[in-house]
Amino acid sequence: MGARIFLLRGVISTIPADLILLFFVGLVFSRASLSRLKTEGSILKSRAFLLALLFSLLCLPISIYCYYLYPAWCWMYWIDPEKVPLAVVLVVFFSYFLSTTLGFILLYKLESWGKDVRIWLFLLNIFGIAFLGALFPERLFMLGTMKDFQNHTLAPVFEVMPVFVTILVGGTIMLTLGLLMIRQLSRAPGDPN
Repeated sequence: MGARIFLLRGVISTIPADLILLFFVGLVFSRASLSRLKTEGSILKSRAFLLALLFSLLCLPISIYCYYLYPAWCWMYWIDPEKVPLAVVLVVFFSYFLSTTLGFILLYKLESWGKDVRIWLFLLNIFGIAFLGALFPERLFMLGTMKDFQNHTLAPVFEVMPVFVTILVGGTIMLTLGLLMIRQLSRAPGDPN
């Protein structure tokens, strides 16, 4: 199940999974433009970093919509959303950008220090998502309220059509946009293709 989450970005829109995936997005965008980053000066002003942040921004509507419909699911039923102040929710959604930024900077810094750790970071991310899916399948793949979770009456994600269609279509769009952005970043300067 965990591998399915990794392959279908957006099919799972819980906050912990999103933070792990957006860290991975930062890694991928940094890796795709590593040679350019070394010549662009400030990496935080680079085109690659701005595109990574744009990607994170475009993920937010899916996550916010899911949070609006099923906030307890977005917290993976570990936190009662009725007890979470709006300010905390806003900070958590802002942390999506921080997660992307951390992944982006970490890969760049480690590579610039001569540490070829990208495979380990990618594997760590895949393990993180697989870990969530394997250890907590009910929390990740089942929708409902906190009361539904306590009563074991959750519905599978794919049975709740408004959510399933939103995250499937949104995830497909985000995956396509992300691949197009990375393809653009991976091109050599001056390459028209």
